[in-house]
Amino acid sequence: MREAAERRQQLELEHEQALAVLHAKQQEIDLLQKWVLSSSHFRIWRILQQLMIAFIRTLGFKGQKTAKGNLSGAHN
Repeated sequence: MREAAERRQQLELEHEQALAVLHAKQQEIDLLQKWVLSSSHFRIWRILQQLMIAFIRTLGFKGQKTAKGNLSGAHN
């Protein structure tokens, strides 16, 4: 009977230790997922920023051509 009680205590201790390891691993996974999401969001934001800059430059270039065309047309 004593051996069974000791074995039960040993199993409970091992169970608590396994739960602690499991919780630590779950926290690690959560942190890694947050990092991946934040870095993905940053990459998406950066791509959008670069696309907007390219779009604005394109509009600016066309705007300069239009303005020059209007000025030269106004002088004729």
